[in-house]
Amino acid sequence: MKIKNYYSLAFISPDKTGIVASVSKVLYDNGFNIDDSSSIYISGIFSMILVVSHKNELTVTEISTLFKDTGYKPQVNQIPEIDTITIGDSYSVSVYGADKAGIVYKITNFLAEQNINIVELQTKVVGKDSDEIYVMILEIVVPTNICDSWEQKLLSVAKEINIDIKINKIDSYEF
Repeated sequence: MKIKNYYSLAFISPDKTGIVASVSKVLYDNGFNIDDSSSIYISGIFSMILVVSHKNELTVTEISTLFKDTGYKPQVNQIPEIDTITIGDSYSVSVYGADKAGIVYKITNFLAEQNINIVELQTKVVGKDSDEIYVMILEIVVPTNICDSWEQKLLSVAKEINIDIKINKIDSYEF
């Protein structure tokens, strides 16, 4: 017997004060628990993704309708069950280089080919005009059965596309 019903909710909106408060009030008032969440502000846009649970099974339409008075329309998905996270070592990977097409693809494709899970990714162009630098920060989980040569191979990929890359093991992750 299923004890909890899980749903993902994604909100994307021009940024303004009170988005999180408005969304969390609807969830609280309707008996939801926020199990996991992440949000970010990008170029004037606020986005938030939540994994929520409820004791009752609800339809996507029923959940969407709860937010009608907030002005925010979530994308809602029912999640059949929560998968466990990949067991392994966590690393921070920092990428720096001239802004050009293919950086995200080449790095993330290599990680996927190695069966290395990306758990967080952020990108940004920093600097002005001729001094612009593309920055990508990833948090990855390397499964325990992956051989140690992945780091050297990733450094080779970085060299091929002429970017700098730093790989740091995260000894312990405390939230």
